[in-house]
This record gives sequence, structure tokens and C-alpha cells, in this order.
Amino acid sequence: MADPRPVRIFISSPDDVRPERGIAARVVHRLAREFAHHFTVEAVLWEREPLLASAHFQDGLIAPHDTDIVVVVLWSRLGLPLPADKYTGPLSGRRVTGTEWEFEDALAGYRQRQRPELLVYRKHAEVVARIGDRAAVEEQQRQAELVEDFMRRWFSDADGVSATAAWRAFADGAAFEGMLEQHLRELLRRRLAGSAGKEGAIVRWHQGSPYRGLEAFEPEHEQIFFGRTRARNEVRELLARQVANGTAFVLVMGASGSGKSSLVKAAVVPELREAGMVGHAAMVRHALTRPGAFDAAGGPLSGLAAALFEGAALPELAAASSDNTPDALAALLARTPTATAQPIRHALAAVARTAGVTSRGEARLLLVVDQLEELFTTDGISPEDRTRYVAALAALASSGLVWVVATMRSDFFDRLERLPPLARLAGGEAKYLLTPPDDSEIGQIIRQPAREAGLHFEIDSSTGHSLDETIREAAAGDAASLPLLEYLLDQLWHRRTASGQLTYAAYQELGGLHGAIGRRAEEVLAGLAPEVQAALPRLLRALVSVQPGTRTAATARY
Repeated sequence: MADPRPVRIFISSPDDVRPERGIAARVVHRLAREFAHHFTVEAVLWEREPLLASAHFQDGLIAPHDTDIVVVVLWSRLGLPLPADKYTGPLSGRRVTGTEWEFEDALAGYRQRQRPELLVYRKHAEVVARIGDRAAVEEQQRQAELVEDFMRRWFSDADGVSATAAWRAFADGAAFEGMLEQHLRELLRRRLAGSAGKEGAIVRWHQGSPYRGLEAFEPEHEQIFFGRTRARNEVRELLARQVANGTAFVLVMGASGSGKSSLVKAAVVPELREAGMVGHAAMVRHALTRPGAFDAAGGPLSGLAAALFEGAALPELAAASSDNTPDALAALLARTPTATAQPIRHALAAVARTAGVTSRGEARLLLVVDQLEELFTTDGISPEDRTRYVAALAALASSGLVWVVATMRSDFFDRLERLPPLARLAGGEAKYLLTPPDDSEIGQIIRQPAREAGLHFEIDSSTGHSLDETIREAAAGDAASLPLLEYLLDQLWHRRTASGQLTYAAYQELGGLHGAIGRRAEEVLAGLAPEVQAALPRLLRALVSVQPGTRTAATARY
């Protein structure tokens, strides 16, 4: 049984670190699953500048001093002062902003009764101000000075040099997420001695294998997608810069099997659906499409248009007018792509009204174009089709309403110069290169999904070596190992013991990391009838497109 008294973690921050606020909430949610057997962990988010009407400020919410842990995140501003007749600093007695009041309230509580524990983080990153807006620049400078004054008053000695209290610095969202998770996990572990719970595995993932084998991760697999924290945050931050620059387009590139599709669908999509992760977006719908997924009669734009009408995207497009159909939208995208902004704007306005988005918030559509290289490899896509498709993406990304994130194999990079509109769209900072995971990230890919599914790895009694570490060592340093790794882990899950143990015996039976797929394929092929075996070469030629040239590139096709 878990301890009935929840551990409350209060998240305090000004408006400029709203993405980090969302990251903190996600970390707390993840740790809540991890420690669910011992106690309940809850995030307390006291929203003062809401994007959604459902998240408005309430005087009745729990105060920081009544929680267990308070996390304060600062960057370039302290925010607006609170009404002096209701709120003054509990320790300073001066007029304060919301973040200052929450910090002082927490610190006063700790000084009185050693609770709550207080964690302070400060972001060190370049602040971009609107040079043409003198008032905005002056306000930004004033806010920066307020932050410096706050740090001197509470964290430095009278000489302004010696530190009197601890705080942590971070450069980006990935660093903050890793640091915060480490610190909060340690604080929660200290509570285990007093918890009524007991050690034991908990199954939090109930949808079959926590590993995807040779299938890509989808948005619904967010809970079991691990090892790409830095890449996820870097893509989001890059998209935020692209949005600010007026062309919301990011091209994620990487080697075949590097996990581009999984990163975007299982990490970036859920990340961007959270309110406030980019700008003032409070509600984000998403559409998934591939250039090669289309009706032969309609061309690639028909597949793109159909994706915009899907349930997770904008089915409101159809409700706005009987003339709004996928075919009509595809024709509009081909003829006048910039004109599609009007029906999309109306549909997003309906989304915002239904969701209760306030005047500060915005509704946006995230369009994921997976495997963009299909523009060059799919039969039936002409040069004119490619040009129209890219023009449609450019118009959507420049509309101020749609964010476009595409994936493409890096061995197709030289094709960009053959399609100048795509080269321009993906120019400058728009490209993100997904590199192979490092040793630590590979460890997370192996161990974290097992933890979600209540699994454990066998330890060799003679060597003391754990199977998860054996697998990590086999996968380390091999840039092409991710598909093999996921397949091996999935097969180990299928061979798990009744107690949920993944064993060395199964690992050896499968042939290890590099032998699992080949051995299984031979077993399946050997069990088929001779005429079916004979059809395999013809089938493979139908499923794979091989592009001629100095560097032969093989890609899947419908």
C-alpha cells in the first residue's frame, strides 16, 4: 500500500520559463509512476497567467509552505508585482512578484519547520529582445536587473561574491530536465524509509510489450519512449525559434534506423501538445502524414489534405462548411496554398472555443511529415508534384497557424539541391541532425521501459553482471544498433519468465544483439511452404525501392 499522504511538489516560475514549467510537470508525473508503490506524488502548479480558462489562478490553492518540495525556476524576468494590499513578502515585507512571494513563503516555512525543501534553478541562455520596440527592450532590461537583484539578496553575502545558499544553473531544457529529475528522485528516495510501502515491481504499462521491435513509436507510446530527452528538447527549442522567425518548419535528419520517426511522434508530438511549450499555444492538435501515402488518383497532396481532417488534427474543418472536404482542400493546396490559412484559422478558432482557451492563449496545428525522402522515391510523384507539395508545406509553415516537423534520411541530403524550394525551406537553422544515442541514453532505452512494465533483468550469479548491462555494452558504439536493440528487447519480453525476468538463457537462444533478427527470420522462412519461400525475392523487390547512382539508397515503399 502507498502512503496515503501525497508528496506535493510546488512548481514556481515567471512567464518566461513556461516550457521549463511544463518539463517540471512532466518530470513529476514520471516520478509519480516510479514511486507509486510507496506514496503519491503530485505537482502543484499555481497558474497566474493562464492560457486555459480551466487553469485560472485561485486563492484557495495550497500555499508553497504547505507542500513538501518547492521548485523555483528563473531566467530573464521576475514578472508583475502582486497587489500590495493582499501580498507582501513573508520574509522581506516588501512588495513582491508572484514568484518572489512563492519563494519567500517556501523559505519561511523551511526556516520554521524544515519544510518544504527548496530547489532553485536559473537558466543561462541568450535573451532575444525586439530591437524595434524600445519600450520592450527597456522592460526586458529592467526585468533582468530585478532577477540579478533577487539573486544577490537571497543567494549572496554582503560582499556580493560569497554564496550563502545553493542554486543550480542550466543552459537548456534538456539539462534542466536531467538535473531536476536527478534531484527530485534523490529527495523522494530519502522519504522511502518513512513510507508505508515496500519494495516491489509495479506494472504501469499494460499494453503488451514495452518495446516496439521493428515498429516505430507512435504518440500513444510516450510512456515507454526513453533515451532521447536532449533531442526532444532541442527539437522543441529549434521549432520555437523557427516560429519566432516566421517560418515554423523543422527538418529532422538522421541515418536510417536512427529513430527519427519515433522521436518526433512519441516525444516531440506529446511535448508540443502541452500548453505553453511554444509561445502562447494553449491547445495543439496534430496531424501525421507521409508523402508516399496517397490515392494514386489524387497525388501526394491528397494524403496531406486527408491527414488534416483526421480526429487528432482538425475534423472541425468539415464542420465549418459543406464545401470543406479533403479533395477540396487538396485542390486548394495545389492551386493557392496560402489560401488554406482561412479554413484552418476558422477550425482552430472552434478548437480554442471548445477548449476554453483564454485571450492570452492560442490554438495551433502540428503537422508531422514523416519520411520526406518519399518525395524522391515513391512511384507516381512527378517533379511538379514535389514542387507543389513543398510549396504547400512552406505556406502552412508561414501561416502563423501550423507548425511543420518533417523527418528525412540524411543520405538523401544531397537531394535538397535538386528541389530548390525545399532547400530554401530547410535552409539556415531549420535542420536538426539526430545523432546516435550515447551510452547513458542506450541504458535508458533498455532499462526504463522495463521499469514501466514491471520487468527485471537476470544477474549472472558467477560474474555479478546484469543482463541489461550486457546488452548495453553490446549496443554501445554501434550507430546502427537501435532497430536491432528494440527487436532483441521485444523478443526477450516474449520469452520473459512468469515473474517478469528477462533472462540470459533467452538472450543466448536469440543469438544476442546481432543474431536475433537473422535467426528469427531463418526460422520463419524455414517453416513456410516451398512456393512461398520462392516468392520472397519478388516480394522484397516490391517492398523496397532502390535508387540508382554512385551511392545506392534503398528505401521502403507502399
